[in-house]
Amino acid sequence: MPDKSFSYKIASSVVNKIPNQVEEIVAPLYYYYNSKSADWNHQSPSTKYVKQDSAPEHVLVLIIDALRPDAEPDVDLEFGRAITPGSWTFPAITSLHTGQYPHEHGSIAHTPPEEEDHAIPKQYESRNTLAHVFESAGYSTYSGCAFIVPFLATNGWYEQNRVYADKSAQTVISDYLSWRRKHSRTFGYLHLGDLHNPIEPPSKYIDKHDIDTTMFLSEFGKWTDEYDGGEEAQRYRRERMKLYHAALDYVSDEVNKLIDEIQNDTMIVVGGDHGEPHFEHWQRDQRITDSRPSYGVGHGGTPFDELARVPVSIQTPDGETYLPEGGWGSLIDIPNTISALTIEQQPFGGQNWLSSIPADRAVFCEGARYGVERKAVYQKDEMAIRSKSDDVTFAGKVRNDSGVDFSADIDEDALISLLPQKWDDFEGRSKTGEFAKSQLKALGYTQ
Repeated sequence: MPDKSFSYKIASSVVNKIPNQVEEIVAPLYYYYNSKSADWNHQSPSTKYVKQDSAPEHVLVLIIDALRPDAEPDVDLEFGRAITPGSWTFPAITSLHTGQYPHEHGSIAHTPPEEEDHAIPKQYESRNTLAHVFESAGYSTYSGCAFIVPFLATNGWYEQNRVYADKSAQTVISDYLSWRRKHSRTFGYLHLGDLHNPIEPPSKYIDKHDIDTTMFLSEFGKWTDEYDGGEEAQRYRRERMKLYHAALDYVSDEVNKLIDEIQNDTMIVVGGDHGEPHFEHWQRDQRITDSRPSYGVGHGGTPFDELARVPVSIQTPDGETYLPEGGWGSLIDIPNTISALTIEQQPFGGQNWLSSIPADRAVFCEGARYGVERKAVYQKDEMAIRSKSDDVTFAGKVRNDSGVDFSADIDEDALISLLPQKWDDFEGRSKTGEFAKSQLKALGYTQ
């Protein structure tokens, strides 16, 4: 039998050496071999788990990248809100699969302020992930990632994988359904990138929102560090938000079609991995050391509420919905809650949303990618953000739907004392090939 992993290494090395002008032509080969390599090098479960008799035959976790707390998808599900444990995709998705915070699973990589190449964390190596648990319990497993970053975090965890350069929700969902129809019991993970830079929804959605397409809105461009709150800047923000909501409408339509097809026999989890600030705090953020720099916009930086809080929903085939109630929910609770409804054993930490969460629970968002570490803590109706290196703290009262009143009188020291005391770590990084770097650059992840 041929050494498939060796074949992949040969193909990958060729792709990494191609001239820039032919990258677009060769990209499908690169992503095909990455997908196949993940299949070939799949890490089988090391522990046996048992499916509950009442568990659904299918489970799907669908993540919409960069989903703001005030941008609930218009789909046939009820949503609550939870705090993402990570300020960008890699640590957040690792937490979603393990029930651990980034400072616990270690998939964190800070980029030193003086460096141009942005860091990629090392992958979490344990086989105690959602994918492994469900495979062990008899489910066939599938991962479909619209772009490369969530794939890098989960590479090898699923039996079958599809990773794309930057494909639409329709493609990612369609390929998942084609795979699913071949299996009687499935656990699927889909990661949609339509709200992530570059945002390019179908033209009919752009027309519906009457967007000024002459403003180069698909990426943040010069505004990452030149936003000044002036008339031109504010106009850019308004048009950019219209584009964001046009893309959200498109995603909602595609996800609704999926829900209609599978909801009768599938537990469906829908949520964001993190949010996406749009200059709400551009002045305040300039007090923090950022390696890009980028102030009050995008993700991977300061965990303002527009980044840290995300919509989330869990619905079973019988129509029961499980949302965080009582205290704050976190995405680290997803593995616990899903497995409580499907698996005889309980392999994960975190809270179980079948029960009320203690009102005084503190939850965290951490793992900044760009510059120094900054962490957020939420407890009751208060939150605080801390950069230890800069000795900067922001604290305030959390608003119901989105945002924080930073003018409120808060005991910030009490909140900050709750934070995990692991801060800047510029060592835990992995190496990335040149072609992968070019693909990350196209998505706004590198310079």
